[in-house]
Amino acid sequence: MALALALAFAFAGACRSDPRGPTLDASSALAEGIDAASRLDAAPPLAWPALPRTLEAQRALISSCTLRDVSGAPDGGTEVSLDALARRSLARLDYAIAGEAAIRGWLDAWLARAGARDAYVLVGTHHDSGAQVRAFRALVRRPTRLTDVALEHLVADGRWGGLAEDAQRADGADLRAFLERGDLGALDRLARAHAAHDYTAWKFGYERDVLDIVLAARATGQRVLPCDMSSKVREALVGGGDGASDEVLRLRELHCLRALQDAAPGGPRRIAILWGHDHARPRGFARFLPPDTAVLRVHLFGARVLATPALDGSRGIVLNDAVLVAGTDAPAPTEVALFLPDEPTRGDVDRVRRAPEAAAATPEVRASSAAPGTLSLTPVGSDEPRATRTLRLGRDEVAATVGEGAHTYVLRSGGVTVVGGLSLARGERATLAFDGARRMTRLELEVRP
Repeated sequence: MALALALAFAFAGACRSDPRGPTLDASSALAEGIDAASRLDAAPPLAWPALPRTLEAQRALISSCTLRDVSGAPDGGTEVSLDALARRSLARLDYAIAGEAAIRGWLDAWLARAGARDAYVLVGTHHDSGAQVRAFRALVRRPTRLTDVALEHLVADGRWGGLAEDAQRADGADLRAFLERGDLGALDRLARAHAAHDYTAWKFGYERDVLDIVLAARATGQRVLPCDMSSKVREALVGGGDGASDEVLRLRELHCLRALQDAAPGGPRRIAILWGHDHARPRGFARFLPPDTAVLRVHLFGARVLATPALDGSRGIVLNDAVLVAGTDAPAPTEVALFLPDEPTRGDVDRVRRAPEAAAATPEVRASSAAPGTLSLTPVGSDEPRATRTLRLGRDEVAATVGEGAHTYVLRSGGVTVVGGLSLARGERATLAFDGARRMTRLELEVRP
């Protein structure tokens, strides 16, 4: 115990200070006649601690650097399991946001509410799913309020004390060379390094999906940052051979945070990080962030090679689009679930598009159902339940006017719940024909050219 206390005291200076170094608020900046953002960008790099060489030292450093509650429950209880989170979210589909564009817009609105604070979007995935990596790419693609995207799949340079600098060099230089100058040799080296480092991407065949995030970033001027700890650094840790012990997982997260602070010293940061679910839980990366940092944990489900136990009981749920469930604490949730259509949830959608028959003052939705049911239409971004329109459906078409923009529709009919999204502008119309028993939806859009 005495040794652990001594180690915690020794490590305290490495983590208890402001993670961005010297800061300058807006009023002081005006008084001094300088730009606060420039001052932050010019802040000296934060010192890295010595690499902890014993299990006691690892635990002491993690404890010293933990700045937030790790329980994940507002009442101090235990966080729910991922399966429980998925089941609970599937029971709250009235709070769903459906469709790629609508989900990205919702995320941008969440980032905007962070104001002058740093904001981190921690996206947890299953490592057997390339589709979840592609979903992340769609979630963060520009235009977006994000300043940076970080990937566990790429290895970040380190500056740990007590370890040779050569042993800590990783993907940083090649990643920057490609993103900033389009250096194809650097991209080739990055691809080979990724193939060697990311065993699960190779095993499940989604190496290209990871690199596609880098290619898209080069095309749009987005900054991508590596996040993982190199095998050489891990091998210097007790239990670091497979990188799977709880202490090593936490140190990999601390490595990621320090690397991000080196690469993006200014503020406010708006960073989305892609990695495994465990890192996105409260006990993971978020524990090292100051309490006033805005944190959103996004957990992806579905589209896996292996089974998804949480979705085994979801045969009555039909997803026509990707669906994000924010729960009841919108507009400022801390944990959400993002479901990708897959067996057993994928719906069959026949989409048809044509020019409007005639201009209308407001958008309109027409709907029918092969079996009696109830359809709810909720504008994305609305925080008030009364904004939802509810229609009773049968075989005869029912019409309702709606506002412009994105909407989520939820049909409940004969024990089946169908969820999807649509977006309408002024003078446009959507006609929905549901057959819940056959998991089929016909969506006919009259849209302006």
